[in-house]
Amino acid sequence: MKRRPPETDVETLAADYERLILEWEEALSNARKANRIFDDIHAVEVRLRSHEAGRACLEAFMLHPNRAVRLWSSSACLDWTPKRAVNVLEALEVPPDVHSMYAMMVLKDYRAGRLKFDW
Repeated sequence: MKRRPPETDVETLAADYERLILEWEEALSNARKANRIFDDIHAVEVRLRSHEAGRACLEAFMLHPNRAVRLWSSSACLDWTPKRAVNVLEALEVPPDVHSMYAMMVLKDYRAGRLKFDW
């Protein structure tokens, strides 16, 4: 994948975030590829979190029809809208699948105070 130069346009970042999460979901059976995409998602997420409009996009993604997009965005939103994000993550715990496993791990770390938002 060609890396796009850093963008400050929130709409572009949001589109990249969604696209990368969908690519990550498809790559889950290939750990090397999924991990590389994970890093790209995180880089875009950090940029979105730094803008009020970006945080609003992340909040909107908590209503996305795709479970992976809801998982990633709700995990990010725990920092500033924990009640809503926890509700989304709890809803992702069923049915059992890879996303429910991630949701349970995020909630466990969040409730134990081990989840970091500044990395």
